Amino acid sequence: MEKPIFTSLSPNVEGDDILRSLIYFCMPWKWRTGSYPAKIEEEFRVRLGVPFAYSFESGRSALCAILNQLGLRSGDEVIVQAFTCVAVPNAVLWAGAKPVYADIDARTFNISLGEFEKKIMPHTRAVIIQHTFGFPADMQKIIAIAHAHNIFVIEDCAHALGVFYQGRPMGTFGDAAFFSFGRDKVLSSVFGGVAVTRDEALGGKLASFQKTLPKANLSWAAKQIIHPALTAFIRSTHCKCAGKIGKIFLKFLLGLRIITKAVMPEERKGGQPRWILRQMPNALAAFAYYQMQKLERFNSHRRKIALRYRELLAGILAQPLNPDAIYLRYAIRLPNKENIFLKAKKRDIFLGDWYGQGVAPAGVDYRAIGYDPASCPEAEKAARKVINLPTDIHIGEKEVERIVKFLRNNTELV
Repeated sequence: MEKPIFTSLSPNVEGDDILRSLIYFCMPWKWRTGSYPAKIEEEFRVRLGVPFAYSFESGRSALCAILNQLGLRSGDEVIVQAFTCVAVPNAVLWAGAKPVYADIDARTFNISLGEFEKKIMPHTRAVIIQHTFGFPADMQKIIAIAHAHNIFVIEDCAHALGVFYQGRPMGTFGDAAFFSFGRDKVLSSVFGGVAVTRDEALGGKLASFQKTLPKANLSWAAKQIIHPALTAFIRSTHCKCAGKIGKIFLKFLLGLRIITKAVMPEERKGGQPRWILRQMPNALAAFAYYQMQKLERFNSHRRKIALRYRELLAGILAQPLNPDAIYLRYAIRLPNKENIFLKAKKRDIFLGDWYGQGVAPAGVDYRAIGYDPASCPEAEKAARKVINLPTDIHIGEKEVERIVKFLRNNTELV
C-alpha cells in the first residue's frame, strides 16, 4: 500500500523537528520564555539586511502590528487582493479600516496592476501585496504606483520567504513586510510570524508595541509545541490499516482541540481570536530558527519539484516560469476540480485547495468582511479551477509521478 500524499499537516517537519517538539513539550519552563525570539529576529535582520524585525505569535499578528502603527481611522481604506486568506482582510478590519478588494492577474495569481490602480481612492492609505505561492509580484511597478499616490506598501511574504526579485529578497521593497511560519508555509513553527521594516519611525513603534503584548497562553502554546510530533505520526501511516487509524486519530485530536485549525471559526465572520497579538513563544521561535537553517535546501527542492511537474504536465495552465519563484505549492488550473479532489482522496492523495473561494477558507461570511465576489471575477475563476500540488521536502520523483499519473487518468489536461 502506498503511503498517503499530503499538502498540509506540517509538510516541512523532519526527524529533528519531531525530536525538538517532544523535548520542548517536556520542558514547560521553556515554552514561552527564552532566547529564541531574539535569535529569529536577528536571522531576519541579517538575511534581509533590514534594521528592524520583530516576532509575534502569528503572521496575522505581525500584519496587525504594522497596521496598528499607521494611525488608521474609520473610513480609511487598505487595498488587498482577492484569492487570499481571510486572515489578511481581517487584520485590516481589526485595525479599524476598510479592506478594498482588487482582482488578480489570471496567470500569476498576484494582484492585477490595472485593478490596483482602479481601486485607489482618496481614502486609500495602504496596499498589501501578496506574493502568491512564492511567485514574486512586480514590485517595481507596484511601488511606483503606490508612492505616486502616497500609499503605504506592505508586502505579504507568507508564501515568499527566500524569494528574490531583481537580486533583492522579498520583504525589502515595501515600506514594511510580514512573514508567517504557519504549519504549511515556507518554514514552519506551527504558528509564528515576523514584521520587518527599514523605516526608523515605524521600527521604533513596532518595538514599543511588541513589548506591551502579553505572552501566549500556556495551553495554547502546549498545543502548538506538540503539533509537529502528532502530525508526523499521522503523516507516517503507510498501510491501509494504519492510514485509517491515522485518520481516526486526527479527527479525535481535532475534536478535543488538541490539534487546532489554522483559521478559527470566529475568523470566518471577521472575529478576532483570543490568542491574537501575543509575543512569540520561545519554543515556537526555536522551531522556526532551526528550520531557517534549512531554508535554501527546502526552496531548492521546491523549485526542482515544480519544474518536474511542469515537464510532466506540459500544456496545462500554471504560473509562469520564474527562476526566483519558490512555488510553495505548484498551482494548476483544471475544469473538474471538485471531482478530482474526491477521486484523489480515495487514493490517499490529498491535493491542496489554496484558495477554494475568493476569500478562503470555506465558510467565510463575505458580508462580514465586505467582499463581493462579482468585484473580482478572475479570483473567482481561479478559486473554481486552481489545484495545488505539493512541492515540500517529502515529495520526490516517485510521488510526482504518482500524482501526475492520477491526474492524467482522471481529467482532461488542456
